[in-house]
Amino acid sequence: STAAPIVNTKPAMPGIVKFWGPYPYRSQFHSQNEAEESQRALQHLEDVIMVEGANNIAAIMIESVVGTNGILVPPPGYLAGVREICNRTGIVMICDQVMAGFGRCGEWFAVDHWNVVPDLICFAKGVNSGYVPLGGVIISDRIADTFRERQFPGGLTYSGHPLACASAVASINIFKEEKIVEHARHLGTDIIGPELQKLKDKHPSVGDVRGLGVFWAIELVRDRATREPLVPFNAAGADNKPMVDVITACKAQNLWPFTHFNRMHVVPPLVITDQEVRDGLAIIDEALNVADSYYTAPWDARQAKKVENNYWLESNFGITDWGHRGSPVEILQRAYKSTGDWNAAHFASAKFDAAADEFITATTPAKAKAASKKVQEICLDETPYIMVYFETRTSVVRKGLKGFYTNGMGQFESAAARY
Repeated sequence: STAAPIVNTKPAMPGIVKFWGPYPYRSQFHSQNEAEESQRALQHLEDVIMVEGANNIAAIMIESVVGTNGILVPPPGYLAGVREICNRTGIVMICDQVMAGFGRCGEWFAVDHWNVVPDLICFAKGVNSGYVPLGGVIISDRIADTFRERQFPGGLTYSGHPLACASAVASINIFKEEKIVEHARHLGTDIIGPELQKLKDKHPSVGDVRGLGVFWAIELVRDRATREPLVPFNAAGADNKPMVDVITACKAQNLWPFTHFNRMHVVPPLVITDQEVRDGLAIIDEALNVADSYYTAPWDARQAKKVENNYWLESNFGITDWGHRGSPVEILQRAYKSTGDWNAAHFASAKFDAAADEFITATTPAKAKAASKKVQEICLDETPYIMVYFETRTSVVRKGLKGFYTNGMGQFESAAARY
């Protein structure tokens, strides 16, 4: 593109002072964890208030969960800290819930996640799905009471429009009757969150995933160590080609994504079905292969294979800790026990058979340790090929492990006891 960048030459709105909010993945405060990020972001806000003078500040306005600029979920304690600062200084706390409210984050309002009550809440399209233009402000009793003896200095031509308000009432009733908020919470907790974590583990280009309910972002990078964004801030033209290619890959499979800078947002309708979410995420999974092609740092392909195999085991056998805790012996014992029927699973790899024999017959701790490592590596790298589940249990084919089945787990346990 030869288009010139747009430069904003207009003066900023007078009387507005901006401050940094928490962003754990790209901390402006050099934080190492969420607790530090929360504390340091609050200290930064305190410093800004000190310099400006609390008596000169009417209100602090924040998006409780930042939307277009990254789906930035505040770390625990941050919003409560802002509330405490406002209480102490007499500053009004205003939370923008236009994007994050009305079920989007799995609660009626995003602030409900942290049991924080602002003085004013701004809302809009979520209240009625945007079928009729409507926006509003929820006012706390404390502030509303100040207008009992004086006129409220607000109101526009279409304030209180009957049709718009009727659509909001109808929509809220449907939210309650069809348990839409609960459904949004379920999608985030049980499907979107876990599935995005799997994509992060699988794709090197995924630097971070974050969100609540049905309000999520995938942040794409060229290097996980440096966190270099997949495309530069406000990229255009050739600089934005990697994101354009990812978008094109999604559209080729009839998924229309929303992206902003180096992020892809996962923000489906609140009424989407579980299967529709999984179908969409499967398309994103494939499209992320395109993003991976732009990854510039070395990537441990073997680690990615381990992750893939772990999920294979989890989905087929209900095994969740494979390869992450315990010795190879303990891992294999869990594998057997998790199937519920030892005869329903067998190991079909000659490589595993040989390594298991080496472990059982090892005559020194050093040899046992070497064989143990070999067993674990085979388990992690080749699980789908060495472990087969037979739904028909009348004719289970047993291969490998030679005499390993003879004494069952007893032989395994006795070998483990020696080391």
